[in-house]
Amino acid sequence: MLHNKVWSILVVSLFMAGLAGCGTVSSSSPQNPAGGSGTNDSTLLSISLTPANSSFANKTSRQFTATAIYANKKTSDVTETVTWTSSDESKATIDKPGHVTGKGAGKTTIKASSGGITGETTITISDATLVSIALTPANPGIAKGTTQQFTATGTFSDNTTQDLTASVVWSSSSTGVATISNAANSQGLATSAASGSTTVTATSGGVSNATTLTVTEATLVSIAIAPANLSIANGTTQQFTATGAFSDNTSQDLTASVTWNSSGTDIATISNAANSQGLATSAASGSTTITATSGSVSNSTTLTVTPAILVSIAITPTSLSIANGTTRQFTATGAFSDNTTQDLTASVTWSSSSTGVATISNASGSKGLATGTAAGTTTVTAASGSVAATASLAVTGTSAVILTWDGPTTKTDGSSLNPLTDLTSYRLYYGTSPQTYTQTIDLVNPGTNPVTYTVNLAPGTYYFAVTAVDASGQESSYSNEASRTL
Repeated sequence: MLHNKVWSILVVSLFMAGLAGCGTVSSSSPQNPAGGSGTNDSTLLSISLTPANSSFANKTSRQFTATAIYANKKTSDVTETVTWTSSDESKATIDKPGHVTGKGAGKTTIKASSGGITGETTITISDATLVSIALTPANPGIAKGTTQQFTATGTFSDNTTQDLTASVVWSSSSTGVATISNAANSQGLATSAASGSTTVTATSGGVSNATTLTVTEATLVSIAIAPANLSIANGTTQQFTATGAFSDNTSQDLTASVTWNSSGTDIATISNAANSQGLATSAASGSTTITATSGSVSNSTTLTVTPAILVSIAITPTSLSIANGTTRQFTATGAFSDNTTQDLTASVTWSSSSTGVATISNASGSKGLATGTAAGTTTVTAASGSVAATASLAVTGTSAVILTWDGPTTKTDGSSLNPLTDLTSYRLYYGTSPQTYTQTIDLVNPGTNPVTYTVNLAPGTYYFAVTAVDASGQESSYSNEASRTL
């Protein structure tokens, strides 16, 4: 167990500033008590890469996404604008934004940077070799004038599988019947041209597989949209599918070939772009009609958008160390489905996994306030319904620092001031860097002069200053700065 040590510090030169007239003030300039000038809401704080800590086979590729996280908790996809690098290009290279290709077995760090902010993740390139390729769907039939999306899944020597749709080479044995794309964002998409059959092949190195695509003269009779008459929360998306019924009693997925429309684009839009056809994106509460059309055949369904829902909670700070017997305020910020954020500190339910180490308050006016009770670690949780977040809290042994200061006896205009009766309180500022005070303690004027106050702190170097506050709420300049290493 750590034993308390007692240190004494004398803080001097405290004058009341801001009252009528001019006079001598302390040499320290007043500064932001929080230790900074504030952060612009649009300031970039971090970059997150997905997928995180992934593993894939040598000579295959993986697409990564970079998401910017701003001070106002908003996010945006910056994959195309950040600078991508690989720490070891003998293991993996990046040939276009976020597109990573394995070059040799081992680990490398993929980084995405913008304006001095960098996000990174570690990838592992295995030495597994491609054993086989599976194509889906197998032996499909489609109507002339429609399309069919094929996917290629590779099985490797270490029994892992990987989607190779975007990296294999696709071919059609009879392009007069159907062609198949190798273009970016549409690899594996077959487009029919005439009735008949063609062999669709996917090849990677010396490994390949094939399936038969049959194109018929059948005509489209109807379209079914799924899901039907759905409700989603504002800020979320919904994928719709369109299935066509043909005159030969066959059916076919037409999601990528129909034309999608939303009757109320202020409520929700729906995509016709490659790889996202049928994806509805909500914009506001209300209802809209979603329609899928192919030629003269169409069908519709209703999409209802409800108010936003809570998606996640972020606790600040995420990791913290405090001295035993001291307190620290945690805050909880909720991110909602419509990309807005809200301070939920007062509405979430707080808990500590080890109340013997630290408790955390759910009382009105002090929610999220953690109090160290013994040395150790605990997990702090903030929960709202089924959504929760955690932070780690370490409680350390403490040393007692005794601060002593003389209250001011004159105002800046030279008139007298009685520190016993004319002051309502003192404010103690301290932090771990000179003239940067991250913590404040308000002390009711004890009616004594000099004033003595004891604060318990964890090991480290601390810097202290004191101000005085009069009955009108005016605060003095800082005293001189005192420091102590514990």
